[in-house]
Amino acid sequence: MRLKKTAVTAAATAAALCLAGGAAFAAVAPAPITTTTGTAGYDGGTIAAPYLNNVQAVITPTDYGTLVKGGAHGVGMCAANGRTALIGLVANGDATYQVDYAQGSNPGHCPVDQLLPGPVSLNPALSHVPFGHSVWVSVSYGQHRVIRVIRGHRTIIIIGRAGALTFAAQDVTGTPGPVYQAVVRTPVTRFIHPDAGVIEDLTTLTPCLDAASNPVPGVLPGPAAYTSAACHPVDRVEYATYQSGATVTALTAGPAAAEGISPAASPALVAPDNSASLVNTGPHGTSTAASATGSHFTVSTGNVKSVP
Repeated sequence: MRLKKTAVTAAATAAALCLAGGAAFAAVAPAPITTTTGTAGYDGGTIAAPYLNNVQAVITPTDYGTLVKGGAHGVGMCAANGRTALIGLVANGDATYQVDYAQGSNPGHCPVDQLLPGPVSLNPALSHVPFGHSVWVSVSYGQHRVIRVIRGHRTIIIIGRAGALTFAAQDVTGTPGPVYQAVVRTPVTRFIHPDAGVIEDLTTLTPCLDAASNPVPGVLPGPAAYTSAACHPVDRVEYATYQSGATVTALTAGPAAAEGISPAASPALVAPDNSASLVNTGPHGTSTAASATGSHFTVSTGNVKSVP
């Protein structure tokens, strides 16, 4: 699933972009995807034609998440050539988050495992979202014909096709707020990987250990087997889905879903700790495009060094 923060504002494309992931279902890959970039969450696998036209989730970041430097929480999708689109919540460095989006080329990083430069704030109304608020985030892709009309004639020439990305978000805590969105042009793209989760700065984290100096929560036998030292939840992800054509699928329920953790060396400092399920407990978006079902999971980190 995140994006970097620059200077004082949430710099990276919000989110997302979490990397590979699997759910607590038999279909989840037994081995997690690992990175050294602080990326953790779930990846829906490689999606064949008609490819992806939407990825969405409801993200509820925690107070602990505000302590992790550069923390970003969200969703994204990417193509084999590295074209990537992300939206999510980036920690502001206080008790709030900002909804940012970004798109660009990031060859060699699909599934998403890196931040994108040039993030854009979706709307000032979502620039200081308090921790604990649930925010629906969505990125959609579509194509349209590019035409040229010759004036003075009834001739319409179809030049070709163009792509467009629609980034949308809504604070759904209590009485849901307005749905804010931005539409931007993008090259015609075949998006094939849906992701949700976080990207955190590993340099600020240390392992969670119990009294015997063993990692906590410890050895996770599966469905994705690994050792985790991530014990502090930094966000809850719910109603996570991807859409291909007219078919909507829970992110972690696909046949090739996988879990993503970081770092690659054991134990993991950022991980979902095999938390995926299909039981959602929080509010969902009220947009007609929002899903009322999907995957639920949490992502946790180790201890923040500056926090006792």
